[in-house]
Amino acid sequence: DSQFLAEASTISGVPIKKIVAFADIESQGKEFSIGSDGEINRFQLHPKYLGDIYNNVLSINNSLSDYINENTSKKTLLEDLARDSKLNIALAVNLMKYFEKNTKEDYESILAYNLGLGGILGISPRTRKKLRNPEKITKGDLKRYHIYRYYTNFLNARKSFEEIRNYVAKEGQA
Repeated sequence: DSQFLAEASTISGVPIKKIVAFADIESQGKEFSIGSDGEINRFQLHPKYLGDIYNNVLSINNSLSDYINENTSKKTLLEDLARDSKLNIALAVNLMKYFEKNTKEDYESILAYNLGLGGILGISPRTRKKLRNPEKITKGDLKRYHIYRYYTNFLNARKSFEEIRNYVAKEGQA
C-alpha cells in the first residue's frame, strides 16, 4: 500500500505528509480499523456518508476517480472498501483533494475531513483565529474543544513525518 499511497499523492497533488498524517490520526495507520461510530479502515470513512463521499470524490478528474469508478459503485461501496485497501486510499485521497478545492484555508481542508464542509461553516471567528495561529491553542482549549485536538494532532503527525523524512534523507547522504 505504501507504493499506492505515493502514487495517489502524485496523481492528486495532495502532499504525502498530509496523507500519512491523516492515516496516523484516523487509525494509527491500521488498514483494518473500525471506529466507535462504524468508520472503516485506515482513513476511517463513515458508512453513513459514503454516498456523499462517493459523489464528491468522483468530481475530482484524475486517475484515482477512474480507479474508484472501475472498482466500485455507490451501491457496493461499503463492501468493496472492506476488501480493497487501494480503494480506501483512492477514496480518502480524492476526498482530501475535494476538501482542498472547496475550502479557502489549509486548516479548513484538514478539519473538513472530520467535520464535513458544513461543519466548518459553524466555526466561530475566535476559534478560526486560534486555528490560524495554533501556537495560541492552550491546554484548556484542547480539553474543551475536539477540533483543536484534531487539528493539533494532525499538525503533530505531519511534523513527525517531516522529521522522519528529513532524518532518513540526511542519513542517506552520510
